[in-house]
Formats: sequence, structure tokens, C-alpha cells
Amino acid sequence: MATFRSSLALFILMAIIGAGDTGNVTYDGRSLVIDDQHKILFSSSIHYPCRKAKSGGIYVIDTYVFWNIHEPQQGKFDFSGRRDIVRFIKIIQAHGLYVCLRIGPFIQGEWSYVGLPFWLHNVPGNVFRTDNEPFKYHMKRYAQMIVKLMKSENLYAF
Repeated sequence: MATFRSSLALFILMAIIGAGDTGNVTYDGRSLVIDDQHKILFSSSIHYPCRKAKSGGIYVIDTYVFWNIHEPQQGKFDFSGRRDIVRFIKIIQAHGLYVCLRIGPFIQGEWSYVGLPFWLHNVPGNVFRTDNEPFKYHMKRYAQMIVKLMKSENLYAF
């Protein structure tokens, strides 16, 4: 089980995405340091397919990237309409907030099929919640695609 968790950790990406610029983000053991200023960031979870927001001292919007809505059919990605994560992030940035982007893969009980695309069920050799090559192959391909998309839009703060 430890090997699976270690392997899975390689595929889970959590990144702070900048609030309008690509400043320097580090950590000094006490807090995040953004553009040479110590920051304590309060976060709220608002997921882009829902498009709901609240005010009240929140500096970071925490959101999952929903694999099952972006790749409903194997190899066919969709970022249109309510699936437009880039637009969502840019709206957040326009309000001077940061984004904590959670690529996944699991969204747990809050989303149907825990956020995994249903077509994964039919991938030969794939067994959920185990360390297996078919799952890791598809998860890596998906995660790399999301990372490249964020990079191409210059959305990372570091």
C-alpha cells in the first residue's frame, strides 16, 4: 500500500496559481513568501463547474480539476462552457485572488464516480484503488495535459 501511495503522490499536483502575475513564491518554514512578503492565505473551495462564490476575507480559491468532465470520452478533451477552467482561473486572478489547483485524481464523495471518467472502467487491466500501469498511464497523460495547459496560459505563480 505504501508503494501505491508514493506512486499516486507523484500524480497528484497541487499548485498555487498567481493572482494576476507570476511572482516569486517560496516557503521559509513560517509561511508562504510571495514577492518577498510573508502571506498567510485563507482558502475557500469553489469549484468552477458550480460557479458560486462568497466574499469574506478569502485569498485562495481551492478547486479540483474534474477529470470526468474534461475527458468524458477517452482522448477527447472538453474545456468549453462551464468546463472552461482557464477562464475560471483568470476571473479569480482578476479579483486579486490565488488558486490552489487540485488535479486529483480522486474527488471522493463530492462528485459522481469520484471524478474519474467512466471509460476508465473499460480499460483492460485497470483495477481501481490499486497500483496498476493502465491507470498510471492514463492519469499521467491527463495530469501532464493539465499542467501544459496551465503553463501555456502562464497561470503558475512560480
